[in-house]
Amino acid sequence: QAIKEGDNVESAIKDLAALYDQQGQPDKAINFLRRYRRKIQDQQSMDNMLIGFYQKAGQYEQAITLLRKKLERTSDRQSKASVLWQIGNCYLRGENYTQALQIFEQVLKLHPDNLAARRNIAICLFKQQRFDEAENILNKILDTSPDAKAAELLEAITQARTTGESAQLDGIIIETTLSEFSGEI
Repeated sequence: QAIKEGDNVESAIKDLAALYDQQGQPDKAINFLRRYRRKIQDQQSMDNMLIGFYQKAGQYEQAITLLRKKLERTSDRQSKASVLWQIGNCYLRGENYTQALQIFEQVLKLHPDNLAARRNIAICLFKQQRFDEAENILNKILDTSPDAKAAELLEAITQARTTGESAQLDGIIIETTLSEFSGEI
């Protein structure tokens, strides 16, 4: 009703899109935002909402497109690393391990000590059948510091390599992509 009457239109559009998302309908939220996009002044805010909805809907390429646009507008190192992290996770969840690997390597250039990026690189290498390289990265992490996630990942990779089943590893990938970048710097 607020949208029809032109009363607090921007807020009403965002609220309704968020409600669709909360109801587990990110596709409806996406279509709604696209339909009313021209009525929103803050296009960056709209893009941020769409990025989240695209990711929840499994539309990773669309999320990556908006994230790359966001990356172009980003100037500080921390923000660049955070946006790259999101892009890398989209590639990882979309099973494009080559691209994900390249992006996580860029994150490491900005933050060489980031353990989460190193673990994600190991996942990408494993998924490309580069087992020795993946295990080497994880062993280097464990040689320098106790890291429960790296140990769990190494165990999952060793088990998957032996049995040919990667269900445990796939669960770790989901957990990894849901983690926030800033929490591990």
